[in-house]
Amino acid sequence: MTRIKKSRKTGPIGQIKTGNVKTTSAKERKKQVRKGKKSGSRHSQQSEKSLAAQQNSQDPRMGSTKAVPLDAPSPTKTAVQASKSQPVIKQPNKKPVVEPTEAWIAELEQIESDIRLQDLLAQLDEGETLPAHEQAYFNKKMARHQFLVEKLGIEAEEDDDALFDEFENSKINFE
Repeated sequence: MTRIKKSRKTGPIGQIKTGNVKTTSAKERKKQVRKGKKSGSRHSQQSEKSLAAQQNSQDPRMGSTKAVPLDAPSPTKTAVQASKSQPVIKQPNKKPVVEPTEAWIAELEQIESDIRLQDLLAQLDEGETLPAHEQAYFNKKMARHQFLVEKLGIEAEEDDDALFDEFENSKINFE
């Protein structure tokens, strides 16, 4: 009888390989997305019905077959013809001009509370120069602000510094 050496390991050396068992059913599997055309003959003949349908349905992007004149009509002739046929009568505006003071007040408040404009004012007060696009924005907003102030009849507030200087320069004695 053959001798078997003692070993501390028990059981088989490797694991037993089991067959591939698919856990997903055929319904759960996704249909493969195919690229390209299906296999078949390159020289298959088309039916007469499909050829007739292709000829009848034209591409709508092709445009009109109507001839287009290549030379532009002279504008002086058309203007003279229009003036001879009917005189042009200017219709007066039927809408009365109403000054929208409420809208102007709201716009003035919006301009005064504009954060970007306040930042630009602070930069100018510090003596910094503004880039061209910011300078254009600043000029536009300030011109509109000045227009609104004039139309609404609002007087500019005096500076606190000017009021303080006036107080200091007064000759009133408080003793």
